Amino acid sequence: MIDPRIRHFYKTFGCIPFLVPAWGADEYAVIQRALRGQESPPHVRDDLEEMLRQSLGFNNVVLMATGRQAIEVALSHLAKQPGEVIMPTFACGSMAHAVTAAGYVPVFADVNKDLTLSCRSTIENLTSKTVAVIVAHLSGKPAEDLEELIELCRTRGLVLIDDAAQAMGISHRGRQLGTFGDYGVLSFGLGKPTFSLGGGCLILKSHSEKLACQGLMDRNAPSDRGYLRTSAALVRFVSEYCWREHTLPVFLAARAFRKYLHLNPQAPRSGQISALEAELQTIQVARLQQILKNFRDNARQIIARLSGVLTAPQVGPETGYTKCVVQTKVHKSTTLSTHLLKQGIEIEWSYRPLDSFGAFAQYRRRDNSYAESIWRHLLAVPVHPNLETHDIDRIALALEQFQ
Repeated sequence: MIDPRIRHFYKTFGCIPFLVPAWGADEYAVIQRALRGQESPPHVRDDLEEMLRQSLGFNNVVLMATGRQAIEVALSHLAKQPGEVIMPTFACGSMAHAVTAAGYVPVFADVNKDLTLSCRSTIENLTSKTVAVIVAHLSGKPAEDLEELIELCRTRGLVLIDDAAQAMGISHRGRQLGTFGDYGVLSFGLGKPTFSLGGGCLILKSHSEKLACQGLMDRNAPSDRGYLRTSAALVRFVSEYCWREHTLPVFLAARAFRKYLHLNPQAPRSGQISALEAELQTIQVARLQQILKNFRDNARQIIARLSGVLTAPQVGPETGYTKCVVQTKVHKSTTLSTHLLKQGIEIEWSYRPLDSFGAFAQYRRRDNSYAESIWRHLLAVPVHPNLETHDIDRIALALEQFQ
């Protein structure tokens, strides 16, 4: 069912936004209640943990403020600093920030044609200082070399962190992604399969590890940062989505939210998911498979109509398509993006190799030739569950017209 807020947005602005949360009446009711100064019940965190335990088949999960924090806590638990952590150069910058925040040096390895970590490149980057490897399942695509990386880490005595931030609920060979490593990571933030303003989860193998990681989380948590993080996310959500309904002007929302800030006595620590985020997440976890089915169905309809100079690099029977990445064989993606934006279709840029710019350039060790050659030819198009049939046709037609 398409939320009326989204339908109103389409009609008013005549464009298709790249990212819209797969929310229904229950999620919006939670937001409206929060803006009236009513807090979510504390037990929703326990409810969410239990839902995740049942879904993942793992008893030891720890809710976190973000997926990035889950990676940082996992690495801090290793207590092997200084050391090196191999990760894909095609990744969110927050992954590398988590590595450095935990006291390790990020080592950027190349990716395969499906844009996930290459085992060959990982081996080339191994040194005596290597302590861990992070594998991520970009856009809901199970990493092509997952089995090889598992075996590599086993034989070399390395820790494997299975980052399923973009692949929550997606299975590989009958087992959910995020459960293949020594640690697993989920994220509930913007652009993830489920969007709950923020939050994340660390998946562990033993109860003793769970207790240790909870201790690390608590020690690193000033009392107000998590609350401010949730507050900022909710303000952003109100400004981005709620005003489009024309029932909650921004200035009224801001005033209501200030009241919410003062009335809510249970500010989450920075290492803790807020009750508001947890309540939103429980609603979405209950229908996660339907959300994922909508992502897949929408993406497959668009991919089936790609031809000529366009292709999709992440096609596979188990791909979740939480993002639909399109590759231009000839043109740079800027040319395609201009074409799509003229058609009123919002896009998302591809990752740029992390070791090619900014603060991470200092960690560049070798050329990651495939990532360097491909990133300028990639972008993602909308496939979120709020799309209707005519939206999908419009996106597919715009891609067909690009030659």
